[in-house]
Amino acid sequence: MLRPIDIHNAEFKRSFKGYNEQEVDAFLEKVVKAYEELFKENQMLREENEKLKESLTNSQSWQGDIQELVKITKETLTETKSIANKQATEIIENARLSAKRMLSEAEEEVQKVKDEIAVLRLKKQEMRERIRRTLETVWAMVEDNGEPDVNEVGNHEQTRVFKDFDTDEY
Repeated sequence: MLRPIDIHNAEFKRSFKGYNEQEVDAFLEKVVKAYEELFKENQMLREENEKLKESLTNSQSWQGDIQELVKITKETLTETKSIANKQATEIIENARLSAKRMLSEAEEEVQKVKDEIAVLRLKKQEMRERIRRTLETVWAMVEDNGEPDVNEVGNHEQTRVFKDFDTDEY
């Protein structure tokens, strides 16, 4: 590439009918100055172009890094969601099983109470029947003798007469 110094140092052959040397030198000075400015501007633009290329390369590098970071973030988010969903499913399943177990235990307890109530009703019925027979025996003895015979009825301390035997209260 032609440099300003090359234009400045250019020498031409002299001829008898040639151009005016002073005019040529003056014109060359103008050309050198104009070319020098253009050369400097060109050099400055090249440097700026290099800086922009470097900046672009860095930006592209950053863009790649950012894209990689976004990709990793998405993968992490997907993985975290998957883990959270799995844990939520496990918690729900455990809660369901626990509720089922508690319900089963409650049903068993209800059945035990029902069984106990049935046993108590049977005992109540048996007790009423015993008391009724005892009262009938006592009444029969009173009718026969006028007084009950303690030996026939059993232990007098164990025989008690209640006012109303048909009620459910004791």
